Amino acid sequence: MSGNLAIRVRFALVPDQPLSVDTSAQCDVLTWCNYAHHSYFNLAEVETIAGYILEAAADEYLVVNEAGMPTGEMRRVKETAFDFRTAGCW
Repeated sequence: MSGNLAIRVRFALVPDQPLSVDTSAQCDVLTWCNYAHHSYFNLAEVETIAGYILEAAADEYLVVNEAGMPTGEMRRVKETAFDFRTAGCW
């Protein structure tokens, strides 16, 4: 059986607050839904992200295979290239 899936994404800019991204989905039949926000904003109109500051409150990352598909394995970010727990410049 197939159904209809409606996804809503709302971006909000509020003074003195970080960017807010609110995502919701509704389907007319029981189904799995797995969506993620992967937007990239080039705010300075430059060719690389060198000089950008990034911070991500994550202790683990999801491992992917050669095709870029998640394997289900989670690994610690500590002492890896994925450790953005402290704000830093690229």
